[in-house]
Amino acid sequence: MQSPLQIVFKGIEKSAAIEARVKERAARLERFHRAVVSCRVVVEAAHRSAGGFKPALSIHIEVKIPRHTLVAKDTERQHDAKNDDMALINRAFDVLQRQLENEARIMRGDVKQHTGLNVRRTQE
Repeated sequence: MQSPLQIVFKGIEKSAAIEARVKERAARLERFHRAVVSCRVVVEAAHRSAGGFKPALSIHIEVKIPRHTLVAKDTERQHDAKNDDMALINRAFDVLQRQLENEARIMRGDVKQHTGLNVRRTQE
């Protein structure tokens, strides 16, 4: 990665366990696409309940590669939250991993291009 990993906590206290898992998963991203420029992760309280329960979490990951910014988001709904923040982080990074693998295949030319279809990909 050309830029250092950015991890931001919003509305919740910084967690060493969450930070460690994010760092671990972010370090693996370059296995799936060799040109990762930067990665920014925002972990925030999605909403707070009136009953004083632990707030549900939301994660937003942005990864920049040349000509593209890939985004993955996930939110644990309050009634689905089982105090397993790691599963939320893993799901979001799994989505991003698949996006990176797909971009790498396109870059290598491994993806079949269909002729006659008007398919556009967004670029920065």
